[in-house]
Amino acid sequence: MHLWALALLVVGLVLFGLSVWRFRRGLWLALSIIALTAGSAFLYAGPDGGPAVNLLLALGVTVISVGIFWLMARSVLKAHLVVPALDPDRLIGQVGEARSAIDPTGSAYVGGEFWTAKAESTIAEGSQVRVVGREGLLLLVEPERNFQKGE
Repeated sequence: MHLWALALLVVGLVLFGLSVWRFRRGLWLALSIIALTAGSAFLYAGPDGGPAVNLLLALGVTVISVGIFWLMARSVLKAHLVVPALDPDRLIGQVGEARSAIDPTGSAYVGGEFWTAKAESTIAEGSQVRVVGREGLLLLVEPERNFQKGE
């Protein structure tokens, strides 16, 4: 095993990381393909002292592998950086409707969605509720001026 080829593989992985997280992605990706191809081809010596792996085979496998991993890594990073479409904290202060009796927990319709709600006092179904806080995805509500549906 050639240690310099192993070092080229490590450099290729670092360059691949740069292609995912830095600007000039094409440059870093091309350099990583070159380093990974050379490292793969020359890692082991053949019987004649040359590379044990065909250089074109190493290049083809490297290009395909790097391309697939690059697309996956970019997709994962893109998904990780997306701002959530729904921020439960934005519901605090909004008024909704109790869709079931809340005693001490029940269902409330707030912000266009159904939520599990919890209240310190019993709230009748159909009453308006105001969101005063949250515990995870559980909304903490209180009655909104004792308004009830049908009054």
